[in-house]
Amino acid sequence: MNKAFKLALLALGLAVFIDILFYDQMAGLNVPVASLAFLGTTYLAMYLGGHKLPLRAHIAAVFSLLFAVPFAIGTSEQMYVLSTLGLLSSHLLFATFALGHEANFNHPLEVFWSGTGALFSKVVGRIGFLGHIKPPSLSQNHWAVGKGLAVLIPLLVIFMAIFAAADPVFKNYFTGLEDWLKTWTTIEDISAQVVIIVFLFVAFVLFLAAAAYERYAHEAKIERALSFVTESKIVLGGLTLLFAVFLVVQGSTMFGGSTAWAELDLTYAEYAREGFGQLIFASALVALVVLTLRDRHGAKSDAILTSLHAIFIIETLLVLISAAMRLNLYIDAYGYTDDRLFAYWTIITVGILLVLLLANVLQRESQTVLMRRALVVLGLSALVFCYSMPEATAAKWNLQRADVDKDEGASLSSDSQFEILQSGHANNCSALIFLNFIKKTIEVCFVRK
Repeated sequence: MNKAFKLALLALGLAVFIDILFYDQMAGLNVPVASLAFLGTTYLAMYLGGHKLPLRAHIAAVFSLLFAVPFAIGTSEQMYVLSTLGLLSSHLLFATFALGHEANFNHPLEVFWSGTGALFSKVVGRIGFLGHIKPPSLSQNHWAVGKGLAVLIPLLVIFMAIFAAADPVFKNYFTGLEDWLKTWTTIEDISAQVVIIVFLFVAFVLFLAAAAYERYAHEAKIERALSFVTESKIVLGGLTLLFAVFLVVQGSTMFGGSTAWAELDLTYAEYAREGFGQLIFASALVALVVLTLRDRHGAKSDAILTSLHAIFIIETLLVLISAAMRLNLYIDAYGYTDDRLFAYWTIITVGILLVLLLANVLQRESQTVLMRRALVVLGLSALVFCYSMPEATAAKWNLQRADVDKDEGASLSSDSQFEILQSGHANNCSALIFLNFIKKTIEVCFVRK
């Protein structure tokens, strides 16, 4: 039996197995089982091809399994969203690294363009592999076994039907099997099964061929000539000035006391709710702008450009802190929900990534190093949220808040708390809530069982 036919059998078995797991089924335990089957098949194919997976592929495989587990244990919508994104991303990265990609990303878009783009192009480029799949010649014994099975299977079906009609007790044992077979006997179901299995088989066999049979040599990345230095200084200078003005205006509002709100037709509760999403989006956009500019002019820039990048990132961190304060004020009045815990997670994750970016700028390191660190940090951060059970955590913390408010004679959802915060306690309260959230998250994920 040649190597090509062995890979084809592996791909066919994986396609049929995954189709059985997911056809007309909800996502649950079948997700980690399918993930384990895909990873195990790839490892086996690499072994048959005499190739070893690099460390980065092993890391992506671990993340793949970790992101698959929450589908079997979770209930939160945000957790499903993060798990789905993490599952797809980690599997795509695993497949890309299995094909030999060096993970030399300098920009987030390169993860998709250079990474998954190379994956699909190389997999499609192995379409000629299908012509190498040739079944082995069968001996007389093989033909005899096949003929025996061909006679046995219809006889088994006939006698089982007869015994089931003759004995109700015997029939009960095969009721579940009969119902399962009915779902596979209609023309629609059979057609759907064939289409799905054929599609999965072609996708898997071409991937296994690119990874283990006819591997390709990954092309080294061509270094971009340094440019866009003056343009970057102009862009950063204008943006840092805008962010400075915004921080001054917002600071005068947040810390100006009651006089700052006298002319605004806006309550403190409305102010805390509005603008949070925009500030988070702006903070994430800043990281993309800095990465894009540094990809153009290079990591080893002059002192002026490095300083402008650093100031811009620090201002963005201050904007992120402002968004956290708004969220803290709202939670202090109305309590926790899984949505608000997700907002907390977003703030912390974006903040960590911005700190990594700031360190990378100041040390003038290659963005390839930053991108590898950022992918790992983003994956770990998403796993922490998924495994923290946000719905149960929010309910637990709200009960604790209710007990405290009951002792103090306060209402959990009273707008009067905003008046207290306005009178001068906002800063201390926000900081304490934010630190308490981090403390409780660590306890839930790493201490409490």
